[in-house]
Amino acid sequence: MDNKVSVVLMGRNDNYGDNLHHRAIHSITNFIASYDEIIYVDWKSPNGVSLIHDIKPYLPQTQKLKVFEVTEQDIQVNNPEYLNYSIVEVLGRNIGIRRATNDWILVSNIDIITPKVDLTQYQTDTLYTSARRNVPESSHLSFSYTQELNDYLESNYDNFVLMRDSVINGKAVWDEGDIWSLVVGCGDFQFAHKNVWYGIKGFEEEAGGRCYADSNVMKKAALGYKIEKCFHPLFHLDHNSNKIKIEGEILPLNDQKQFVTNFIKSTNTDNWGWGDYSIKSYII
Repeated sequence: MDNKVSVVLMGRNDNYGDNLHHRAIHSITNFIASYDEIIYVDWKSPNGVSLIHDIKPYLPQTQKLKVFEVTEQDIQVNNPEYLNYSIVEVLGRNIGIRRATNDWILVSNIDIITPKVDLTQYQTDTLYTSARRNVPESSHLSFSYTQELNDYLESNYDNFVLMRDSVINGKAVWDEGDIWSLVVGCGDFQFAHKNVWYGIKGFEEEAGGRCYADSNVMKKAALGYKIEKCFHPLFHLDHNSNKIKIEGEILPLNDQKQFVTNFIKSTNTDNWGWGDYSIKSYII
């Protein structure tokens, strides 16, 4: 059995949350050190300058990081309905999942620090999530070197606030009717064998707005596979919600009932994640 893990990340060079470069350098450096393949999908960054372009001098050059740059032209060809959306996480993540080469795939974010998973603890028919611990800006901004930050996080593990469970004793305690997310912020760690990701056809591509897409994946997996909360160490480098704003860009709110409570079947095609489409890419 393939014991290697691919990590799928996506984002854009819009300084989301301020100090985006700082968080991304630490996060991606950690993933490169801990995992076997990192897929980063850049979603039409402003002025055509990707996030990786700007932070490349600060990243390890290991040939593990594969970068795919999605342009407006790519979106026009494949999903023109999303041309004016500032970012479409479901598509970015699916593009990454379809291009991952290992049997195990972790979908996460570029503000997460986490060690490599122990595959002996996981089953091939289950989608796993884990609750993160929140690291205040006042803590992580003081670190320039990722290993020093990792040592600090490990030694202060219990001092960081742990996100709560969203389901207790089978009842939803966070979003009404949602018994599938399992933890608040489930999208920071969604881990499964490729069989599960391909079986559910990844993230739901109609959910192109913000919110509930990660919960939808948990619901999709529960319809045909198993879902489970694990207890893998997970740190979130906290931030605000500021970002570069571009005139004309939108990002509507997904409907919770449509994509979670009442969701019963995927509308993704067999070409989910633009599986038969070539995207500009390079390796670092």
